[in-house]
Amino acid sequence: MFVDPTVILDYYLGGSPNNRTNCVNKQFDNLMAKAKVEQNNQKRYKLLHEAEKVLMTDLPFIPVYFYSQNYLTSLKFKGIVYPVNRYPDVRCAKKVAE
Repeated sequence: MFVDPTVILDYYLGGSPNNRTNCVNKQFDNLMAKAKVEQNNQKRYKLLHEAEKVLMTDLPFIPVYFYSQNYLTSLKFKGIVYPVNRYPDVRCAKKVAE
């Protein structure tokens, strides 16, 4: 699974054939254009976050479902990795208490 926000945000560009909302916002388009050429990842994500804010203000769609995943883990283990798009990875976990 790819977690870069541009995959989804590109759908809402004014000239995108995938923009089924027919909503066009020049500020959003400009922020996305700047983010696509920005080489510094921190600056790039700041631009993408600003674009998301514009999109959420206009809200040309109605979210009907939000993903949620809950995991129960023990405090007796350390080193469990929680990736954004997968199950917890326990391969490097160590038991630290009984």
